[in-house]
Order: sequence, then structure tokens, then C-alpha cells
Amino acid sequence: MKTIQRILLPLLLISAAFISCGRKGYTNASGMERPVKQDVFSYANRFTSVPKEIDTNAIYVHHCQFQTGGGTRLDYAYFRFFSGGQVLYVVSHEKLDFTNLDNLDKGMIGRYYFKNGKLRLQLFYIPGHFYSVSKFRGFFRGDSLFIRNTTNTPSPWCISGNMESILEKKFFKWEKQKVTFKPAQSPNW
Repeated sequence: MKTIQRILLPLLLISAAFISCGRKGYTNASGMERPVKQDVFSYANRFTSVPKEIDTNAIYVHHCQFQTGGGTRLDYAYFRFFSGGQVLYVVSHEKLDFTNLDNLDKGMIGRYYFKNGKLRLQLFYIPGHFYSVSKFRGFFRGDSLFIRNTTNTPSPWCISGNMESILEKKFFKWEKQKVTFKPAQSPNW
């Protein structure tokens, strides 16, 4: 019995330390995950200014299917870009649900920057007990935004939807829609 205790106790202590170190997020009052510290976003230091391709007075919409326990459902996903390098990602069951897009406590938060005409994007979320910052790359073509996951972490959006193959790679297509938001809000991430 003492041998088992000698083996189990260190394993439990190591497991507890590992779990507490990996958790860098919390759930806010709206039920959304947020980082404890903003240092999870390495792209924050790379942002210089809003490129001409990004319209901060618009949203980018994607129609997609999500896999749920009861099957598949159609949702709308939105990106809203801010002039300070922040981005808000919101999924809604309703088309153009501006309530969630004006509420900065809703949706996933992230950072973006532009390099050589290409969009670099990070989104923060907690799949299970550990935080994840997924990285995505994209580009603009007219009023459309094309994005694909560039990390091995799970993509926080749909399993299928408005997709296009470009150079043998799958990109999610997002359509720009002009909107009028309430007076400007400043994201704190």
C-alpha cells in the first residue's frame, strides 16, 4: 500500500501542477472564454495600422454547418475587425444578429495583422481545460475574405459551408456586409 501511495502522490501533484499551469483563461458573465492576460496574443505586437482591404464598418459573414449532438445545424458566423488590431468572432442562429456583434462580451476574441497582403489572425478559446490560440491565414479578393486554419489546433468554426479550393487548399469564404454599429466601442483585448 505504501508503494502505491509513493507512486500515486507524486503523479497527482505533477498532474495538478500541469493542469493549473495550462489554464490561462476564464469564462465571463456572458459565458464566453477570455484570457486572464493578454500576452496569449503574439500578434498584438505586430499590428501597425488597418490595411485598406479591411473595412472596420462592416462585418464578414460565413454560412456554415455545425456538428451537434443532435445532428447538424445551419448557423451564421461573423467576423468584426476593429481599428486597434482586435477581431471578434461570433456565431449566431440568426442572420445578422447585431446584438451580439455590438456586445464585446459575446463571441471569441482575437488579434490580427497584415503582412505582404496576407491576413494573419489569432483566436482565443478553451477547448476543455486548456486554452488554445489558433492561428489562421487569409487574404481578400474584392469584398470577400478567404481564411484557412494554419495550426494543428481544432478550428472553432464549421465543419462545412461556403468553401473554395484555391491552390489545392480549402479556404472558408466570408462575404462583406456594411453595417451601422452603435457609437464606437474600444475592445480591451
